[in-house]
Amino acid sequence: MDKFAIELPRFVIALSLVLAVLALAALLCGLVLLRRAAAPSVDGETDISSVYDSLHGAESRLKTAELARGLMGLVCSGVVLFWMVEGLKLVNILALLIPGTLVVAVAAGIYLPWLASRERRIRGQRSAALRRLEELKRQMT
Repeated sequence: MDKFAIELPRFVIALSLVLAVLALAALLCGLVLLRRAAAPSVDGETDISSVYDSLHGAESRLKTAELARGLMGLVCSGVVLFWMVEGLKLVNILALLIPGTLVVAVAAGIYLPWLASRERRIRGQRSAALRRLEELKRQMT
């Protein structure tokens, strides 16, 4: 039992570092989405390769947004795990847990709605590219 008591703080430190890395990765995904310019409008585009490029770019940005959302889910799950460890009285980290929970809650409350609006915009761009691609295919036949 003594070995368990010694190992648990290492677990808490390790999980804290993992959560920090996941949060940083989610932030970097958001920065990638900001950095990638929105695809130009495909309305009136006559070059099928440009439409394919636009479609590919939208798919890539959607995957990045989905990754960011998943990473934030892991961070929030980690906070729940910390609360469970604290609730079981395995460690006494309440002084760090309350501010950490507030930071994650505020960050998720800001980041996830922003991410959802980005996803809606990208899905619209993907739909427009798909429609234009269908139009161009019909014109070719």
